[in-house]
Formats: sequence, structure tokens, C-alpha cells
Amino acid sequence: AQWSVDNLRGLLGVDDRRAYDRWNNFRARVLDPAIEAINDFGTVRAKMTPVKSGRSVAAVRFDWHWKDPHEASETVAENERHSSSRRKAQAAADAPPMIEDTPQGKVIRGRGTSDDKGQLMTFVEACRAWKAVHGALPPGLILLFEGEEESGSPSLRPFLRENAEELRAGIALICDTGLYADGRPAITTQLRGLLGEEITVRAADRDLHSGSFGGLAANPIQILVNALAGIKDADGRVTLPGFYEGVEELSNPLRADWDDLGFDAGDFLSRVGLKHPVGERGRMALEMVWNRPTFEINGIAGGYAGDGFKTVLPAEARAKVSCRLVGTQDPQAIRAALQAHVRAHVPADCTVEFHPHGSSPACHMDVSSNGLLLHR
Repeated sequence: AQWSVDNLRGLLGVDDRRAYDRWNNFRARVLDPAIEAINDFGTVRAKMTPVKSGRSVAAVRFDWHWKDPHEASETVAENERHSSSRRKAQAAADAPPMIEDTPQGKVIRGRGTSDDKGQLMTFVEACRAWKAVHGALPPGLILLFEGEEESGSPSLRPFLRENAEELRAGIALICDTGLYADGRPAITTQLRGLLGEEITVRAADRDLHSGSFGGLAANPIQILVNALAGIKDADGRVTLPGFYEGVEELSNPLRADWDDLGFDAGDFLSRVGLKHPVGERGRMALEMVWNRPTFEINGIAGGYAGDGFKTVLPAEARAKVSCRLVGTQDPQAIRAALQAHVRAHVPADCTVEFHPHGSSPACHMDVSSNGLLLHR
């Protein structure tokens, strides 16, 4: 892979730091430490090659290959011999610190330090500490860094398929490294799935004046809000047929664990200007946000909502809705139930269109597995 130096500075979040305009500083403070860490602790050997245009470095090419055990041992020995001189060179470079002292303690500055480069580096540093104490890393350890999460990770699945044998392991951890609270790390054992849908209801072929047509012509906003309002009952439960198929009740051991966390729903909501929890009646707060499915209206539009006032009877109304899914709920079955529910509210001379916005089922681990119990 090859990137221009300017693009690489942007990707690494240091394009606004004048000290890194100089190639020597950029390489010494940013690129060399990254390559060193990969070669120290990764299962691949990475090589960086500057690409010149005239007398200046214009781009950087990165090559990599899988290590065999012998090569991995040589890499560790080589880096140990040269780590001291590299650290001295980095300390002497004219560049601002990446780690800063603040009244709250030390913080790392840079793009993605809290989501997720910082979390990934905790594992690199854990490996560094383990090696310092034990002399070598445990055999078979693989660190896989992936940087396409926000664009759907299109390269991840092909990479996993092509390198399945080399990546085979007894347990895999997705290391977002959540903290429930300061000093209280968390292991996420389940994630809710997601379903998104856009709904458009159309009535007349143009916006109408309510003085002439109000009370006689269909109002698509009214049709849409009536349909959406019927999806939840007074107890906060979703009324779509089959919606709760595949939803399991929270186990007693997990309920006890979550009770012990002492979660205060009022305090949690106060951070966003609220104080009264809503949702399914009779459910604990953490259960609702971690273990129960939801139906939410994310946006609704139609008619006139600008400055002033117009007595418009709109021609169309739109809404975007989503569901958080748990257990083995089937996103496509729920999508079909949602669409059928809305259609049942649309009069014969009106139309409704649906535009899906993706879906994914929930995922969860067996909390009694040996791999998880070892990490608790």
C-alpha cells in the first residue's frame, strides 16, 4: 500500500502540527514508532519505504508479510538491541509531545485516541509489559488492527477468508476496551443489532389549502403519525406481530451482576438534561439499554415548518425509524411486520413507499464459556 505524505499525515491526525511538516520529524516521531511496535508485537513484519520526488519524500510505501516463529524471535532480539538508540533519537526530535500532563492526569493527543487507536495501544503496551516481565510473548498471540469500521469494513471479511489458517485461534476478542467506570474495565458479551427503515406516505398530488380541503382530503402526516403511534402500547412494549420472537429474558446471574453495578438511571439521564426514565414498564434500566429490543422514531418531516405560518395540508410525509434488536430476532421478519403495519393504516387512494437502511442481527457470547471466565 502507498500513501502520499500529506494524506498519511491526515490519516494519522497530525496534519495540523507544524513540527511534523518536516519529513525527518514525521518519520522519527510518528512512523518509526508505529513500525517498531508492529514488528515487535505483531504476527507480521512491516517495512516502510520512502518514495522520493526529486530530493523530497512525496509518498511512503508499506509492505508486509507473515512472520514464522524463527523470524519473530529474530525481530524481538533486533529491536531489543536498537530500542535504546531509537528512544534517544525520538526524544531529541523537535516535535510536540503526544502525551500531555493535564489536571486530570496524562492524556494522549491525536486523531482517534479515544476511538479506537488509544484502546488498541493498550494491548500493545500490555504486550510490552508482559515481554518485559516474562521475556517473550505467549505463542500464538495475534493482534489484528482494522481501520475501516466507519465505512462498513469492506476489506475485513475478504482478509479473514484469505488468511483463515494463519488467523486461527482459540478465542477472539474485539477490543473496543470499554470502561463501565474509571478503574472498572468491562468485557462486552453482547451487542444489540439494528434495523433502519425510511417511510414515505403520499396523498394528494400537491400541497393543499386546509381551508378548502381540510377535513375531506387525506393528510399524510396524520396517517403516518397514527401508524407510528400504534407501534408502542401504554407499557412501552412494541406491538408488531412476532416482534419478541427470539427475545430471551435476562438470566438471574446476569441480573445480579448488573444490579451490583449500582447504575443510577436518573444520574445517567441528567447528563443530557433529563431525569425521568421511560421505556418498558417493570424493566431495570440497564436491562432496557443492554438486553431489550426497541422501536424508535428517528426523524419525521412533512408540510410547512419554516418561519411564519401556512395552513398547508401536505402532499407527503416522511419518517425514519429504527429498531435495536436482541437475541435471535430476525431483522427481515421485523421489517416485513413493520411494513405490513404501516400499509394497514394507508387509505386506498394514498401510497406508501419503504426504503430500507440496512440491518444486522444481534450478537452475544456464551457467558459461561471457559475463555470468558478466564478473563473475568
